[in-house]
Amino acid sequence: MVKNLNFGQKPKYWAKYLNFGQKSKFWAQNLRFSSKIVQNFFLDPVDITIDRDVRIINDLGLDLIYAVNTHVHADHITGTHKLRDHFAGVKTGLGSAAGNCAKSDLKFDHGTELSVGDFKLEVRHTPGHTGGCVTYVEHNAGLVFTGDALFIRGCGRTDFQEGSSKTLYKSVHDQIYTLPGRV
Repeated sequence: MVKNLNFGQKPKYWAKYLNFGQKSKFWAQNLRFSSKIVQNFFLDPVDITIDRDVRIINDLGLDLIYAVNTHVHADHITGTHKLRDHFAGVKTGLGSAAGNCAKSDLKFDHGTELSVGDFKLEVRHTPGHTGGCVTYVEHNAGLVFTGDALFIRGCGRTDFQEGSSKTLYKSVHDQIYTLPGRV
């Protein structure tokens, strides 16, 4: 599924949602439709679909600059590093609250701004699903990437890896539900 993310304006961004079994991930590219692809990022890559993902990235001629995670689970951390095996310049990242439990090039503090072409992603720490969860917010395009912290009609599990239902409830209410209505 490809979706125009500019709400009736000339398309500037598009996103693709990739499914695999019971898990899925969100992948977004920052495009300039008038000229060429500028930069793109991959959220929560998964180890078992990297071959397919690399094929898609190469087929579309994308410039992958970031592979970032919303939470620290082995399938995502391994997937991120497998992407780096294929794209030497890609930087990996996750929330700084994850500490040393997983390697990454970048550890994002709460409030960090990550620039991806015209995207300006604000990092919000949203622990609860895991202790190191983050949500990425692109205010201008009205986008929120919550990972497993918040689903439609649900949320991620809280019964392992520093999970806490009380902490997740507080994170969702304080960091996600307080965003402006358009986001």
